[in-house]
Amino acid sequence: FSNFKTPNDFSAIIMLEYAEKRVLFTGDIENETGKNSSENLFVKYYSNNPGVVDCDVLKVAHHGSDSSTSSQFLSIVKPEYSVISCGLSNKHRHPVGSTLNNLTTAHSKIYRTDLQGTITLTINASGEMKFEVQTDKYDDKLLDDGDTIKKYETDHSDEIEKYKASL
Repeated sequence: FSNFKTPNDFSAIIMLEYAEKRVLFTGDIENETGKNSSENLFVKYYSNNPGVVDCDVLKVAHHGSDSSTSSQFLSIVKPEYSVISCGLSNKHRHPVGSTLNNLTTAHSKIYRTDLQGTITLTINASGEMKFEVQTDKYDDKLLDDGDTIKKYETDHSDEIEKYKASL
């Protein structure tokens, strides 16, 4: 751990397992190319243990920044669903296109708090998962691929900016 450069590298990585469903929480882990970052160490360790960290749901690291959620990481965790927590039109422009493209390429359905509001996942004792979206602006919008998200953001950029200004 002496090679870690930022506090984000010390983020906890937690797998929650209930009723044979798995949710992976990744904090703000990062993946600097060629570095001993937390995501790279995770990939290196688990690439020799396929299937151990497959998950049904991934809480995307670092708000979907370009310093996390690499294609190598996604090939190991294989999330069916991904949740990105970020603010609407935030100053860091999270989530970034490369992360959205990585998730789309991994065939992960994407939920985003900036476009959908509060996202709640419920897993019952039988293992049935249910996502609920709570917002008055973007109800019932499951944007499940990068192209749909990009088109939505382009088509509604004025509305998004007005909504951000009203906060």
